[in-house]
Amino acid sequence: MHRTAESWRETKNACLIAARSQTFGDDIQPKPPDCSCDPKHVAKIAETEALSVAPPRPDSSPAATLKERPGVGLLLEDTDWHPRRLVRTVLSSRNELEIMTPNQYVDQLAEGSVDTIRFAHVLEHLIAPKAAVDLAARKLRTGGILYITQPGFPVLRPKRTDFPLKDSVFPNHLHYFSPISLIRLVDGLRLQVEKLFSVTRCDEVYHELAHLIDLRYARKRLAEVSQKGERVRGERANYPFYTEENSAFYLRKTG
Repeated sequence: MHRTAESWRETKNACLIAARSQTFGDDIQPKPPDCSCDPKHVAKIAETEALSVAPPRPDSSPAATLKERPGVGLLLEDTDWHPRRLVRTVLSSRNELEIMTPNQYVDQLAEGSVDTIRFAHVLEHLIAPKAAVDLAARKLRTGGILYITQPGFPVLRPKRTDFPLKDSVFPNHLHYFSPISLIRLVDGLRLQVEKLFSVTRCDEVYHELAHLIDLRYARKRLAEVSQKGERVRGERANYPFYTEENSAFYLRKTG
């Protein structure tokens, strides 16, 4: 996020990469959907206008109001100003994907109607992440999956340190999560933990932060999820270490 003379803007860099990596038998989508391998479909996505090229919002727009939306946070609502096109870059297994605005998601999407909701590097940016997860849980059908992935920290000792913790970049990130706080985030929401593990540089992060990690406290507080990891990812990615740059958290709605 950065401030221009006209308004706030979010800059994202994207590229298409051909890569090979290890696959796992329990991956939800071990292979990309067919449309993602279709050059015409990918070209259509690539040529779509990005939100950042839309005309800037007038600073003095008389109809602009700041409103609180449950589960979303503060939104600037303006009936007189619209960008040329609102775009979210999505590779989908469906050839036609319906894009919803935050207001449509809150007001029009029926509760108990969704199979899967994913927060991918979202919650750390929200003013009220608990409210967002609560709303998502209500939108899920019984048996539906909520998947959260985001920057994370292992369980650290409560002590001052000058070590530069990755992704501790306030105010770009408003919240910081450990495995303990992730579990507390979903307390009381009828969500059952299916998997919790770490990804990205787990062994390296362990060696960087070993002097700060509180494994004794982690074992005590996280015993209930000790069997919910993915052992194939290595010891440091699982209970009680979770020495991560990013966390992966799968939950299933129970009722």
